[in-house]
Amino acid sequence: GGLRPPGMSSGRRPPEHLEDESGGVSSPRRVREASVEIDWQRVEGEMQRYSDVWEAVSRGNAVAVQGWLNQLGLSVETRHPSDPARPTLLHYAARHGQLAVATCLLGHGASVDACTADGGTAVHVAAGQADSSLVKLLISRNGSV
Repeated sequence: GGLRPPGMSSGRRPPEHLEDESGGVSSPRRVREASVEIDWQRVEGEMQRYSDVWEAVSRGNAVAVQGWLNQLGLSVETRHPSDPARPTLLHYAARHGQLAVATCLLGHGASVDACTADGGTAVHVAAGQADSSLVKLLISRNGSV
């Protein structure tokens, strides 16, 4: 039942609302008028995947993070989608004091000198948390102080 935008199969459904670039809300009608076809199951799956990986990083689950990097093709330079500082996974590991996750990410080629929106590196984040083990690890990988 119900009307669907042209080209939308039964496996796809329109959203209740969408946020536009300014943070405002777009109606499903506006989306239909723009002739946008979105696979909402895929979008929801991707959103859950990203939510899960950030939680795994914060909790120190290096095995799960390694799985996302190896099997699902998650980029080691993925940036947090809703944090205004736009930290990478390595910044997030440093923020939460997760040495094993940081080691895993560095092993997969994470950029030790990637900067947040305010110019902070993972070394800066680890130092701000007074985590000497992480600071030493990041500096040993040529992280800028």
